Amino acid sequence: MATDMLLECSRINIKVKIRLLDDQAPKLCEEIRRVLPLTTLAWHAVISGDNAGFFLPVVWTEFDNPQERKQGDVFLYANGQLVVICYGQNTEPGRVNKFGEVYRDSLENMEKLGLAIRQGIMTGEEPFFVKLTLE
Repeated sequence: MATDMLLECSRINIKVKIRLLDDQAPKLCEEIRRVLPLTTLAWHAVISGDNAGFFLPVVWTEFDNPQERKQGDVFLYANGQLVVICYGQNTEPGRVNKFGEVYRDSLENMEKLGLAIRQGIMTGEEPFFVKLTLE
């Protein structure tokens, strides 16, 4: 069983490696594996800080590993069926369905990707797409 997920954005040649937390969120990790590989639209938070992510075709209505958010966390925001990656400072409190963590050596790439997505949204550029695969 794959224990890592790779997030790629070919537009800016960035790769981010994410460790799936099977020991902490087994049901959610399995549900995410079920829909991969996937290419999807990336987005950026407006008021909750340095959070970027992507849409995911997973319907999830329960808590699996509820945690406070911190840099490098990967979680499912169930209200919008969105995956969120906190790449810097988070300004929104609350516990979320954490299912992964960005590897330390990928944090810089995640920050570059998040900033590029945010800048693209602010300037009206073409949308960013990301590819997700299992490793």
